[in-house]
Amino acid sequence: MAINLVDAIMDQLKGPIIEQLGGLIGESPEKTQKAAEGIVPALLSGLVGTAAKSDGGGLITSILDKVDDSVLDGVSTVLGGSEASSVSSTGSSLLTSLFGDNMVSSLVSGIATFAGLGAESSKSLLGFVAPIALGAFKRAVKSEGLDASGLVGMLLGQKDTIARALPSGLSDLLQASGLLSGVAGKAQEAISTVQQAAQGDIEEHKSPLRWLLPTLLLVALGFLLTKWFAEEKPRDTARPATGSAYQTPAPSAP
Repeated sequence: MAINLVDAIMDQLKGPIIEQLGGLIGESPEKTQKAAEGIVPALLSGLVGTAAKSDGGGLITSILDKVDDSVLDGVSTVLGGSEASSVSSTGSSLLTSLFGDNMVSSLVSGIATFAGLGAESSKSLLGFVAPIALGAFKRAVKSEGLDASGLVGMLLGQKDTIARALPSGLSDLLQASGLLSGVAGKAQEAISTVQQAAQGDIEEHKSPLRWLLPTLLLVALGFLLTKWFAEEKPRDTARPATGSAYQTPAPSAP
């Protein structure tokens, strides 16, 4: 069964870990969860774009060689240790090597706006999530026994899944960054599908009103006509006679 990269990474970012990350960056678990749900598919989108470039597979492989995937064996312990801040710094450095300063800055800004985080909180969270995400991806690659070419195939084969996982609000914010170039068409297609479904729901709810109002008007008109005829009929039958065609002759004089 093919590995779903989005799910494999998000499995590492469950309740207690999200709460722990929220405490580290000084944000609520709700905002931290929302940010993580945007960061993961955004990072994978960036990897897809990198994989599609010439020797992109080689670049990603060289970055994964620097990733310590043993962090997945005790995420909570690592985040709770004295070296937690260095984890975030290492993650930021890995992302810069992959995507460059401009894309990383755009992602930090986009996540902050999307999830309602402060800029520094967004930057720190991105640094914490990156080693976890890349660690999970590295394990997926190793479990499948993939080389650089196979790694590229895995990423490109999951473009649809990654695009669907991208929140539309974040996707809009990152369009100009180039980070989503690898899944741009798929992401827009996914957003359009959601919008069309929503519009269909609106039309479905509106459709009864199209016949309900005319029907009510007809019922009201029928009621008024019935009432009018009911009032007119007694009025006609009670009208007094105005005279008769036969006149009784006057009595003759004696």
